[in-house]
Amino acid sequence: MRLLGIISIALSLTFAVQNACAATDPLRFIQMSDTHIHVAGDPRAVAHDGRTDNCLDPTITPYYLRFFPELAAQYCGRNDGSSLPTIAMTSAVSLANTLNPEFVVFTGDNVSQKLYDGFKAVSLRRFESLADGLNSDYRVVAAELHDGVGSADNAALFEQTFGDLNWDFVRDNNLFVGLSQSVRGAAFGTSSYNIPYLQALLEQYKNRGMGLFIFLHELPNNTVMDNEDDGDFIALLEMYQYEFDARVVMAGHVHANLYEYSNGTHWIVTTAVMNYPTEFRIVDIHEDRIEIYMSDGISAEVEDASMVMIDYYIENELLSRAHPPNTLEGLTGDASERSITIPLPSDEPPTVVRVPVLSSWRVPLLVGVLIGLTLRVMRRAESGAV
Repeated sequence: MRLLGIISIALSLTFAVQNACAATDPLRFIQMSDTHIHVAGDPRAVAHDGRTDNCLDPTITPYYLRFFPELAAQYCGRNDGSSLPTIAMTSAVSLANTLNPEFVVFTGDNVSQKLYDGFKAVSLRRFESLADGLNSDYRVVAAELHDGVGSADNAALFEQTFGDLNWDFVRDNNLFVGLSQSVRGAAFGTSSYNIPYLQALLEQYKNRGMGLFIFLHELPNNTVMDNEDDGDFIALLEMYQYEFDARVVMAGHVHANLYEYSNGTHWIVTTAVMNYPTEFRIVDIHEDRIEIYMSDGISAEVEDASMVMIDYYIENELLSRAHPPNTLEGLTGDASERSITIPLPSDEPPTVVRVPVLSSWRVPLLVGVLIGLTLRVMRRAESGAV
């Protein structure tokens, strides 16, 4: 009977620990940015950051893959399309599938054609076929230039492929909002984003103890890019600074890892999938914190090709003209930009200290320790009784 009691206690402890672990499993999602799938046409890009979607003739500018003959021979197609972004995105999808996210968000420059390129539809279909390889749901926001939604025809094409340009959903008491770019001044005054749409959502969900995650292509306040501040967007978030437990805005565009905390909002920029460093962001939302950190490298092959160009730029002092980082660390980001822990509710700047999660292998170890302690207490009780 005593043995049965011990076994019963052990099983109860095992179930209790497993249930506690299940209750603390985080909501995980992934942000990928700037995949630049390039079938053909002019990407209208400056390649100082080692981007791999360019295959034009070097007589136009030296900053293209054809300026590096070995790379051009291996990766440039007859229509000046580069296969490297496809290689990178394929690897990114495979890596993401091993991490079991609830969903993946792509934050713009998904393809690499200019506004009115006849290959736009072909590139969007290529991107869609690659994204469909994900085991999870995915959402897409569009950029004005490369995705082409500055054109009404291309905006309609994008919506036919991926659904609404602006979208929202709620998961585990978190509000997720995706906002595609528009031509500034054309629809929303000084903002590139649909401010009325966002404000209606913030008003609807305020003061519910929710987390707020907004996905854009281009941050409204990234002075490193020398962009004009999007004052309407910033002012709107400041109005709702205390109505959400955390306010996180995630974007791309810069092809580098950047982070800034200001006015109660965490502003995060994530590197491009298709050039060094080939990475994406992983976000784990726990009950008491949000952890945001970088993936492993996506593709050594793509990074090697990207570094061939970057090494050339460094050797010739051209990297200082990159858009915007001027060092390799500027591309990869420092520790505070690569690993961020935001406490919940978030009223203070985050730390960069990772909090360990109770791993599955620790469960049997913990149960064993608890059984040992139970036996020790029972022995002492018996000896006391004697």
